[in-house]
Amino acid sequence: MLREVTDPSHLLSEMDTGMLHVLVVDDDPADLKLCEAYLRPHFRFSGASSAAEAFDLIQADRPDCVITDYNLGATDGVSLATEFYGLPGMRYVPCIMLTGHSAVEIATHAFKAGADDYISKKNLSEQQLVYAVKAAYLDKRMQEAADVERHSLVQRNLEIEKRHQMMTEYWLGIAHTILTPLASTQEFISLVMDGVGGEVTETQGKYLGYARGGCNTIEAAVMRIVKMADLSNDPSEVYWRSHSLVEAVEEALDEIRIDSERMGVAIATQYALQPDVLGDKNALTQLLHLLQQRCLWYAAQRGKLAISVSAAADPDMVMVCCEGSTDHAVTALADELEWQLSAALSQANASNFQVVTATGKVQYRFELMRCTEVAQPVVA
Repeated sequence: MLREVTDPSHLLSEMDTGMLHVLVVDDDPADLKLCEAYLRPHFRFSGASSAAEAFDLIQADRPDCVITDYNLGATDGVSLATEFYGLPGMRYVPCIMLTGHSAVEIATHAFKAGADDYISKKNLSEQQLVYAVKAAYLDKRMQEAADVERHSLVQRNLEIEKRHQMMTEYWLGIAHTILTPLASTQEFISLVMDGVGGEVTETQGKYLGYARGGCNTIEAAVMRIVKMADLSNDPSEVYWRSHSLVEAVEEALDEIRIDSERMGVAIATQYALQPDVLGDKNALTQLLHLLQQRCLWYAAQRGKLAISVSAAADPDMVMVCCEGSTDHAVTALADELEWQLSAALSQANASNFQVVTATGKVQYRFELMRCTEVAQPVVA
């Protein structure tokens, strides 16, 4: 096994796995039979000898774990994993890849497709396979719980943000109600002190000065209250905020238009959706800029850079795609960009990042969490 999973033995040993449904996809009848012999005593077992048969079984009875051979005749396990993760309800179903080889390159390819583990068929044992299923299932359950908690925190933060906004708007309204007549009073006092209504005695001037000072004190106090109520610069404010995804895309595009025109690369945008998303807008703009620059770097002369926004399989998410036409050999992002990309993905609240390469194109895809309206603020 090329990837080691820390053994939470007290959790694995206590798991009631008898009802877990495990689907094995392998076009080799002998290997499929061996997996069945190892797994059936511990789980509900289903077997498929092709990708088409696997999809039929998945739609009929969603499995709790999928084990697939890396080589499946006309297709491969990586393609199968990529496709089934796009099906509704499969986002948190673990996938384990089996292969007769042990090349690190194959393992890397499998993990990029979303596989949770990679096991060589050489010297495969029942204990190893059963442990891998339990560990992958537990890992996905923990990931699902973390995502649910994160979504709950984001919604809570959004509620707090809205309360802050309501508070600021309330105090701005109060300030307007007070400061408008106060300004008129200050102007009237100034006119009187300037002698517009006749000569002012020394005593009258003194009391008018007191009145003007009082007005200034009230004005300063109101402005302090407004500043205190405006929490936009508070260091403890919510990190993620709601913002327009299309605006972020257009801002990132503005930064590369000169380069694209110089290279003769056309820019095309397609917005099937124009949602608000949750995350840091600056980080999202930086992420888009990095990926668009990379597509531009690969772009053929007179090529095309396409940006699209569409629905994701998960209704709470939206898919963003940056694609460039190319006549170059496509490799991964340069090492010097990896740390920038990793930070931007995290801060932008982006997930499921994928690099898709094919003849004549390179494509970067990721998902963002949609902003949903909160019906009523929760009082702390």
